[in-house]
Amino acid sequence: MSITTSPFPIPALHPSIAAALAAQERPVVVIGGGGWMGQAILHMIGCSAETSDLPSRLHVFGSAARTMPLPGGRSVEVRPLSELGDLRVEAPLVLHLAFLTKDKVDGLSPDAYERGNAAIADTVAGWLETVRPAGLVLPSSGAVYGAMGNAALSNPYGALKLKDEDRFTALAERRGFRVAIGRVFNLSGPFMNKLPLYALGSILAALIDGRPVVLRAPHNVVRAYTHVGDALNLMIAEALAPGDGASLFDVAGLEPVEVGELARRCAALLGRIGIPIERPPHDPGREDRYLGDPAPWRRLAGRHGITLSPLDAQILDTAAYVAALPPDERRAA
Repeated sequence: MSITTSPFPIPALHPSIAAALAAQERPVVVIGGGGWMGQAILHMIGCSAETSDLPSRLHVFGSAARTMPLPGGRSVEVRPLSELGDLRVEAPLVLHLAFLTKDKVDGLSPDAYERGNAAIADTVAGWLETVRPAGLVLPSSGAVYGAMGNAALSNPYGALKLKDEDRFTALAERRGFRVAIGRVFNLSGPFMNKLPLYALGSILAALIDGRPVVLRAPHNVVRAYTHVGDALNLMIAEALAPGDGASLFDVAGLEPVEVGELARRCAALLGRIGIPIERPPHDPGREDRYLGDPAPWRRLAGRHGITLSPLDAQILDTAAYVAALPPDERRAA
């Protein structure tokens, strides 16, 4: 049951998770509420009838204080991360979603980028020394695989994600709580930000605006998508499962697709097959594959009774969100 008036579909909080949060009156702490996954989980919670009282138990932190609107005329207050240390709650579910993202790497020196992320991690880890959560959700990235060994210097984003994985795993083992670490590859669904940075977002924005779809890579680019709602539901389910220490897995889409085929598929689903898809001449000499291992992801979904969204449904959900944005936001990087 949903209580949303959103112009685009809001992912549903899985019934077992909603029931667990409602029955145990568990506090929920969302760190990084303004990002893609942060906005998604706040709307999922806010639109669930089972958790209609949860806003009184919801604690949200971000880079600055603000009020975030939710569907149905409700809102949630976001407090600055610097105030996290003042929070005292019993056995919360914690979603640590705060991280300086890949697009910040080019705008900062390596030292400044590392210091910025270290400050976030220090704040969250310091607070976790004072509370024992019921579970911790820590999204990581498929970029960690490219940062292992000697490649860390050329991949600071992946290297710092890997450092966070190690740090919060050790903390969970020492403090006796469970952390679900999902290495995210390619997400879809509402609240996607900075559309031009993502193949799916830029394709859909162009199609919705009636512009030519411009694919810049001459070589094959292969991706597989996971709906942001599926990713959050499954990571939360793993975080709340019995046991402590780390549950580490890839958040990996089940259906690989080359971006040229993705563009044609989006155009067909949106009824925009007449819009040109432009691309340089094909270069068969290389291929860009950014894919996780879907087998553990599929097993976890089965274990928790979560039905994963097929690619067509993911495309349509993402398109509905993109279409609801103002035209200037569809072009904004």
